Amino acid sequence: YVPLTLAAGPAAARVPVRTGVPFPAGAVSSIAKLRLETTAGTEVPAQFDALVYWPDGSVKVALTQIVANLGSQADYRVAYGANVSRASLATPVSVTGTGATGLTVDTGLLQFAVTTKGVVNKVSRKSGAAYNPVIDGGEFFLVNAKDNLEYTASAAADAVVTVEESGPLRAVVKATGTLTASGGSNPIKYLVRYYASSGSDKIDVEATIIDDRKEDNVQVVPATFAFAAKALGLRWNYVATSAEYRFGGENGAAYGGTAAGETYLAQGGKFNYVDGVDNGHTFSYTGAGTGAKAPGWMAVDGGNAHIGVMVKDFWQQFPNELSVNTTTKTITASLFPARSVGATAQTSAPAPTASEYLRANTLYFARPGGAKTYQLRLAIDEAKVGTADLVALNESYQRHRLELMSTPAWYAASGVFGDLNVGTSTTASTGYNAMLMQDIYERSVEKTDGNATMFGWRDYGDRLRAGWNVVNSIKIPSFYNDTHVGANNFFTQFLRTGDQRWYGIAEIATNHFRDIDVSHGP
Repeated sequence: YVPLTLAAGPAAARVPVRTGVPFPAGAVSSIAKLRLETTAGTEVPAQFDALVYWPDGSVKVALTQIVANLGSQADYRVAYGANVSRASLATPVSVTGTGATGLTVDTGLLQFAVTTKGVVNKVSRKSGAAYNPVIDGGEFFLVNAKDNLEYTASAAADAVVTVEESGPLRAVVKATGTLTASGGSNPIKYLVRYYASSGSDKIDVEATIIDDRKEDNVQVVPATFAFAAKALGLRWNYVATSAEYRFGGENGAAYGGTAAGETYLAQGGKFNYVDGVDNGHTFSYTGAGTGAKAPGWMAVDGGNAHIGVMVKDFWQQFPNELSVNTTTKTITASLFPARSVGATAQTSAPAPTASEYLRANTLYFARPGGAKTYQLRLAIDEAKVGTADLVALNESYQRHRLELMSTPAWYAASGVFGDLNVGTSTTASTGYNAMLMQDIYERSVEKTDGNATMFGWRDYGDRLRAGWNVVNSIKIPSFYNDTHVGANNFFTQFLRTGDQRWYGIAEIATNHFRDIDVSHGP
């Protein structure tokens, strides 16, 4: 058996959870020879997929996926061996249709449709034996700062929709194409994935924009940005005739009422870098409520429609905004909101003011080859959910940790990660692992506005270097690109010690590197 522990944390029902389970060479001949159990031996419905194999053909790492109710700690074990088998899922997730005609995903609690352009435009929630319509339209949109046109996935002529995974527990629908506007130059591609799991009423979304154009001359600093957007987001049309709203605020607060026209909550922030000195960030949110750091959730309730929307790393990746509009009957996750740009959208780098470093007010790529990814969760419930439950569900979603994990001893003994030993406690007063945690991680990440997870849509997940560069006599900050000593070492420290803080920074740094620190052009 391989021990697995589901971490204690905020309560959240019917949540998809996954983890990688490594095995020594020769231990597991086939993915069919694995079963997830409670410690008492009762089988737990799970999906296993081989991520990679040893040279002898045995399974090296098995991706293990379940749907669980989070809250209290739960202990499991993975049984493996020649005589191990597992039962089929009672209600596997299903995907019907084709990418060319449209797809329908059914989790047993949710049904949702993905159009031939890759847009979720219909969602229904099961109540008793019936499915009640909740959403009847959707869009992935971008407003170009250079021509003020709205580019959408629905207008794409080159969209490709595929079923990337088809169960039995999890299904993934992937869509790619070019965001398009009538008369526009459409340089930006989109990539979106929808994740659904059997027995879950959650839809997880990853939405990416990509500029994959060739850069003709990397020696020249462009006078204007290769790309700049004044708005980016996802929106859905709800079916309820009236809508009550709630937006999450600081410290478990919520701002609610009956929507009339547009109601929003917008998160902003500022990097205070003056004369070569990092003075930290200031954060603020406005609209339905005011404060510093909004947690990134909203709920809209009306009739049979009960919709929760959560944006990962909401205040950390400012600016962004959540809104509901009763005139258009839309819910919008503005991943970069036009409201934050103001009257004039900047399509080139702004001149520094006095000795202050400034970012442009648009979502920009200075050169071709940029990308940006956002993660969201839709929670579609049968009835109105209490605010405390929404707060806990969002807190669970926002955590950067491996919720289901084995022990450092198993990770090290498996041989999958090389010649790895088990680390000593990171809370000790002496020793290598304690030194890394206390002298490096805590000082650069956990201090106020720690400089190892810089904030903002472009900088979150980057790390600030010592020193600066000088442009037009203004000192501007320098950043690391974590190809050499970054996320790989963070992950290794997590495997050795089990300290989830290392996992968190590794995941954040990896996400940043994937988008910002590599070119997506040819």
